[in-house]
Amino acid sequence: MFMKPVLFSLVLLLSQLSSANCRIVSLEKNPTRYVYNMIKGTPDIYYAEAVSYSKEDETFTFKVIEALKGEKRSDFTALGAPLEADAVESDFGYHKAQTFWDDITAARTTFGADCRLNPKFKIGSRYLVFFKEPFQAKSFELVKNRGDRWFKHVYETIHPPKRVKAAAASAPTVSSEAAAPQAPSTPNN
Repeated sequence: MFMKPVLFSLVLLLSQLSSANCRIVSLEKNPTRYVYNMIKGTPDIYYAEAVSYSKEDETFTFKVIEALKGEKRSDFTALGAPLEADAVESDFGYHKAQTFWDDITAARTTFGADCRLNPKFKIGSRYLVFFKEPFQAKSFELVKNRGDRWFKHVYETIHPPKRVKAAAASAPTVSSEAAAPQAPSTPNN
């Protein structure tokens, strides 16, 4: 009789320890470098909307809104579970919360006791999906629109803005009025 509660406690403790150990997803401890390497090292990155769920094979079908990087496709499937009806999806305040940027494991997707990510999705919600295994904590972030800081950062890392040459940028601009010859002024009598 005494053995069952002890065995249960031991299994519970081991599952909690293994879950904590799973959180170490990279040897890279610098969050900025980690995110940069994640973006550069993922061949396919999609901004996509969850459109359906199959209980049979536990997959979600996503409609691609924009392929930021990689193979152009109209849709794809990914393993996942439905978000509970009363659950609220976090997007870290459009990913403006500093915690998201300071911790490589800070994400809406959590690790299970089996050291695998357990992504949960909601039909109609949009996500920035890093389509490469092994998936990382930030592989399935909720992104409500293109104004989200995570979306912008990923997009600009893949497609850096073109730089304006320094000489052209520092040259003074001349308006068309200033460039046109001026008529001599006539004295008022």
